[in-house]
Amino acid sequence: MFSLKSLFRLMGSSPLPIDSGVEPQLPSDLPPTTTQPVSSSPSSSSFAPDSSWTYDVFLSFRGEDTRTNFTDHLYKALCDKGIYTFIDRELVRGEEIPPALVKAIEESRISVIVFSENYASSRWCLDELVKILQCKQSKQQVVLPIFYKVDPSHVRNQESKFGDAFEELIKRKFKNDKEKVLIWREALRQAANLSGHTFKDEKYEATFINDIVKGIVKGILSVQSWHVAAHPVGIESRVEDVERLLDVGGNGRRMVGIWGTSGIGKTTIAKAIWNAIAYEFEGRCFLENVREGSLIQLQQTLLDKILGKNWKIQSVDEGIGVIKKRLRHKKILLILDDVDHLEQLEKLAGDDWFGEGSRVIITTKNRRLLDNRKIEFYEVKKLEYYNQALELFSWHAFRRSEPPEDYLELAQRAIAIADGLPLALTILGAHLRGIDIPSWQVILDDYEGEPYTHIERILQKSYDALDHRAKGYFLDIACFFKGRLKDYVLQIVPPKVIEEFVDKALITIEGGDILMHDLLANLGKEIVHKESPDDPGQRSRLWFYEDVIQVLTDCTGTRNIKGIMVKLPEPAEITLNPECFRKMVNLQIFISHNASLCGHINYLPNALRIIDCPSCQLQSLPPNFQGNRLVEFKMPGSHIRQLERFKYSPNLTCMNLRGCQFLEKIPDLSGIPNIKYLFLSDCTSLVELDDSVGFLDKLVVLDLAGCVKLMRFATTLRLPNLIDMNLRGCQFLEKIPDLSGIPNIEYLFISDCTSLVELDDSVGFLDKLVVLDLEGCVKLMRFATTLRLPNLIDMNLRGCQFLEKIPDLSGIPNIEYLFISDCTSLVELDDSVGFLDKLVDLDLEGCVKLMRFATTLRLPNLTCMNLRGCQFLEKIPDLSGIPNIKYLFLSDCTSLVELDDSVGFLDKLVDLDLEGCVKLMRFATTLRLPNLTRMNLRGCQFLEKIPDLSGIPNIKYLFLSDCTSLVELDDSVGFLDKLVDLDLMGCVKLMRFATTLRLPNLTYMNLRGCQSLEKIPDLSGIPNIKYLFRSECTSLAELDDSIGFLDGCVNLTKFGRRFRLKSLETLDLKGCASLESFPEIEVKMESLRRLTTKLRSLNLSGANFVTLPECISKFVSLKYLTLRDCKSLREIPQEVLPPRVCWVSLDNCTSLEKFPKLPLSSEVKYVSLMNCVSLRGYDIAENSILDQVSSLPHPQFEIYLPGDEVPKWFSCCKDATLVKDEYSARCEVCFEIPPNLDWETLRLAICVVNKGNVCGNECTAVTSVHINGERVGGYVWG
Repeated sequence: MFSLKSLFRLMGSSPLPIDSGVEPQLPSDLPPTTTQPVSSSPSSSSFAPDSSWTYDVFLSFRGEDTRTNFTDHLYKALCDKGIYTFIDRELVRGEEIPPALVKAIEESRISVIVFSENYASSRWCLDELVKILQCKQSKQQVVLPIFYKVDPSHVRNQESKFGDAFEELIKRKFKNDKEKVLIWREALRQAANLSGHTFKDEKYEATFINDIVKGIVKGILSVQSWHVAAHPVGIESRVEDVERLLDVGGNGRRMVGIWGTSGIGKTTIAKAIWNAIAYEFEGRCFLENVREGSLIQLQQTLLDKILGKNWKIQSVDEGIGVIKKRLRHKKILLILDDVDHLEQLEKLAGDDWFGEGSRVIITTKNRRLLDNRKIEFYEVKKLEYYNQALELFSWHAFRRSEPPEDYLELAQRAIAIADGLPLALTILGAHLRGIDIPSWQVILDDYEGEPYTHIERILQKSYDALDHRAKGYFLDIACFFKGRLKDYVLQIVPPKVIEEFVDKALITIEGGDILMHDLLANLGKEIVHKESPDDPGQRSRLWFYEDVIQVLTDCTGTRNIKGIMVKLPEPAEITLNPECFRKMVNLQIFISHNASLCGHINYLPNALRIIDCPSCQLQSLPPNFQGNRLVEFKMPGSHIRQLERFKYSPNLTCMNLRGCQFLEKIPDLSGIPNIKYLFLSDCTSLVELDDSVGFLDKLVVLDLAGCVKLMRFATTLRLPNLIDMNLRGCQFLEKIPDLSGIPNIEYLFISDCTSLVELDDSVGFLDKLVVLDLEGCVKLMRFATTLRLPNLIDMNLRGCQFLEKIPDLSGIPNIEYLFISDCTSLVELDDSVGFLDKLVDLDLEGCVKLMRFATTLRLPNLTCMNLRGCQFLEKIPDLSGIPNIKYLFLSDCTSLVELDDSVGFLDKLVDLDLEGCVKLMRFATTLRLPNLTRMNLRGCQFLEKIPDLSGIPNIKYLFLSDCTSLVELDDSVGFLDKLVDLDLMGCVKLMRFATTLRLPNLTYMNLRGCQSLEKIPDLSGIPNIKYLFRSECTSLAELDDSIGFLDGCVNLTKFGRRFRLKSLETLDLKGCASLESFPEIEVKMESLRRLTTKLRSLNLSGANFVTLPECISKFVSLKYLTLRDCKSLREIPQEVLPPRVCWVSLDNCTSLEKFPKLPLSSEVKYVSLMNCVSLRGYDIAENSILDQVSSLPHPQFEIYLPGDEVPKWFSCCKDATLVKDEYSARCEVCFEIPPNLDWETLRLAICVVNKGNVCGNECTAVTSVHINGERVGGYVWG
């Protein structure tokens, strides 16, 4: 054999192609007949209603239609998910809706309306509907209609039986009340136009309800709800105007601006819109205060909010690329609040960055920014003076919607001063509240003639009215604490002052954060700046990074400075002047957000109350510093090595030294008796903790996770207030002391303490304990003899390999999550596990010695049970006691012989996995599993029969491969219309699996190795099949013609006589030794054009052709043609080779006598004719192949021919030296080419003759080509 290789342009060649509870209470003013929701199932996530809502869901329904069936089932399903749901249980209703019911509607975040046949026959229901739609407009309440056995169009138009019931009500009682009837008709029309759910008789009610609840949980309640305003006067109409511009239901992507002056309510409107529409989007993000944030941080937040993980972006350009790539197919809602530069918009939201239907809202004071991008915008106007403005002012000044009569004239003066700005009305109203008329007159007179604008003077007056101490706290919040947690701020600002600021509308508290309007914060900063406009060191507070750097590096600080906050545009180092703090004797607050402080300091003021300085490179605190006034000490990630300056710090409540990798020892802590939070996690050099830590009786949280060298942390624990103790990953910790001294502990994490051998029995009596985590304690042999843990919800013992026994579990009655997987020494589990009626998830995977785990199961809330790999488990008890199970994993239970018939009636089951249960002979006689989507019985070798499958109508994935005893499959398998994947590979005894196939969603069917299968039914009923495998079906005699009509097939191995596979890209028929003809192609069919342009690869190896069928030429896009081992093939007619073929393999075509000229348009790179013995002596030079190839622009051409000598037209010939080893042989061909040659026209032909087997059967030979000392190509053969 020899090989010819042509290297063109000498630029390296392309590779060749190669062969898954506390009961809520209603408000006290509701009547007793209004039934409260049942308590949520412990299995579910609990949803706490937003502070502005009392209920998550209000149910509106027609009692006589659905009270005892559908609505009751829906109500229970909602409550089981912890969704706080209002349902009116009153059977007899009056004429008017009672006030309590009206209140319940107003205080519900979502209203679910169950439209049934007789819904419109009830005045009560219709009035409820009207009220619900009013709340949709005024409170952005979400309304979800359910059409229960009625058509939405019948509700919309009051037609059919629904319409008849409505007309009967009108005729009976409201014939003359046309206005009310008109209101009802409009309400029905509006509700029917909303997106909702339609139930018809052929649906499974349980599945339908699950879909509704899932949509509410994931689509609505998972969306953060913003607090809009205490008194949202005028918001409703503004929201409607912006919603019209947004056109949320419309196509395309859209950006809308909200433009107006400061304090006019732009952000308030944006929050209200978010509450109204956010649930309709796949992803959503509200970016607050864009003006103040760095672009990289804003990009990271955007990705985090929508994709749900912590993204690390290194540059703005990288962020743009990631956003465009990851969000281009997502329908998202993005609100950019307070944008003031075009660059911010350009780097956060391009016109086509997000998916179809996305909406972007921009709030800004900069109209030019919107005009520049041609963004349509809504201009926020001032409130109307004598209705909206007066109402908002009155709510804050008088706590009512209008002023008392004797204050009316004064109130009108006040709103004129406020000029219709909501912020000004709010603050001015709060300022004047509770003051007598003469005082009002003095204050209002004082506003006249002031040099400020309207809003500025109102804010200034509110500040001026504070006492001296409160003014200081106001400046602290404005400069340092805006947006911080309330609990954090309370370390500095007294609670009474916080209450005063809220009362005067100077701050708001939302989600536990202290919020202050930008105008107020700017006022505070301006007041500080005016203290010393030219010298930052003389001011009381520093926050602007240039001022801070100047003071810290030039040592220009003075005793005036009370607080410093370091916030750089980008993270960076600041080298401190050693004496920088010397003169700042009154410094109380030092906060660093993103600066890494390095160098050293000789002095720190003892007045400091807060040190919050992450990633600080200081190794120690200066000797003068006592810290006796400290409240918060936070230096996580710092280089600090020793901690000796806290001999007495009675005010210190929080110490955070997380990640201080150089810290080796914590000294005596008795000098910080009021410490509540002690964070020392990931102090990887810490070896011991002083015993005094065990006597910090105010301690609430102790975190030592990841202290990998810690060997000892206390001999005694007397921590009565401790709630959370984390010792995760303390690998050298061998012993934990008696835990009876932490009686109020709720969270105890001891996972991955790999040296821990036993846990004191006292752990079993911590009656407040909620979570106990011992995962990965690989040496633990014993952790308790008795468990009395009534509040325990989660217990994790995964990977406790030496644990042989688990005590009686009846003492943990409220357990929801029990993880005991990979406890490889565990032999049995106490029967009490079967009676934990709150249990949701039970995981025993990998307990390889477990022989018995329960005789009876009474687990009504269990949704997941995992017994994978329990190899000695021979029997599973009756499963009827786990009616809500969704996921049942029993794979690789190799001793399991049978499964109780009850498994077939678990109607909530979604996934059943029995793979590898090699001894299983029987698993169910009947299947009634309407929610099952996946069933895996792979490798159940003794399973002879599968029951009727019509009872699993929603199955998508059915895996039965390697069931070697299975003889037949019930005909019902052919009618599973949701089926996507059917795997029967290796069912060697299967003779019959269906007479008819009606599987419209099937994309994958594997019948490989079904050796007894004699016939496959008509395949026209699987029109969307993409992958069909039928190799090694040795008894298969014929194929139905329908295989030629399977549009969408991507990788098919066999087919019939006709051919219409318009999406086929790869056709593999290798090994069909009896195949003598190729299917007829229907030339007139429209699909032909698509087929012939799609097919890229054709494999007919081993076929019995004498000549290549003429129809092959119609595959105009064919590139790869494989005809190996076609022993009868004699010729390939010139006109048959497709025009674009570039890779041809004819190895072992021993009868081939002639190889045609290559197609003129071809870009042939590879032709292999190895062992085509009838071609011996074939000369490519004489057959014009060389001339053709030399004119082509591609880099490389290879041809392999039978022969034993170099053709005569090669002028240079020599023996090559082989370098051999066990697995390969290598030789080199080297050339020197003058550098002045024209590389564009250079053509080089190389011929290699392999004389015999150079290095054995398993060996690979490599020939490398070097030109001017540089390797430019090569090939592999063997």
